[in-house]
Amino acid sequence: MRATSATGDIPKGQRRLQNKNRRVEMILVAAKALISEGGSTDFTMQGLAERAGLSLATTYNLIGTKAAVLYLLLDRSLEALAAEQARITAATPIVQVAAMARL
Repeated sequence: MRATSATGDIPKGQRRLQNKNRRVEMILVAAKALISEGGSTDFTMQGLAERAGLSLATTYNLIGTKAAVLYLLLDRSLEALAAEQARITAATPIVQVAAMARL
């Protein structure tokens, strides 16, 4: 029998993974906001942690360096772009290029 969390039927390990994923998302959302507001990637990890509402140690433990944060943002953006590109079912390549440009 698996141990379950105090909050329900979700196994403890799965709950931990969900919490980790939620905090990683908080970091990425904060990084996107800092980039949008500042117009650059010139923010500190301390500023990122504060914006995400997490400690600096948690931020480093979950993702790592600032370069790792930026790489993860880029990777997710490219995955989203590829997924959207796969959904475009235009009749001609010109229409496909125009649709991708709007993305």
